[in-house]
Amino acid sequence: MRKLTVAVLAGICLILSSPISFAHGQIVTSYPLMDSVSSPTPSQVWIEFDGELQLIEGEVVNTLKVTDSTGLVVSSEEAVIEGAKISTQVSDQSVGGVFTVQYRIVSEDGHPVEGSYTFEASPGFEATEMIEPTTTATASDEKTDLSIGAIVMAVFLVVFAVRYFVKMRNEKNERK
Repeated sequence: MRKLTVAVLAGICLILSSPISFAHGQIVTSYPLMDSVSSPTPSQVWIEFDGELQLIEGEVVNTLKVTDSTGLVVSSEEAVIEGAKISTQVSDQSVGGVFTVQYRIVSEDGHPVEGSYTFEASPGFEATEMIEPTTTATASDEKTDLSIGAIVMAVFLVVFAVRYFVKMRNEKNERK
């Protein structure tokens, strides 16, 4: 029974201490927010991801396109990349309605990520001041928390193993 307990604890420690792979390039925040209602139509759309976006010289690997409810592309052709954020300007000729934001990025680990979301905006256009994202827990914060947990589990396992082997040695010596 003791061997089973040690094996189970060792397995738990291995699982907790191994690096956990989070999904590639997850969205941390965006402007406008997914499925939100914006009034009036924003002058810029941006998405912030949980890691730096890859840039490959001479190639367009990160794109951000905004289309209006008629399917007309209302964003500028080239997106701006700043670290983990991709942004694009929106035409002041866009009509209100449901807008679709389509993105394709190459995440920090080199994997391409594609997706889309919608938001709704009322007719009209106003150069809006950019709202900076609030600080939220990111994958790197979660990895740090998991690393601390793994260290605590490893220390616990070492202490448990030392006590177990000392006790086994003492029992063996008492039998002699």
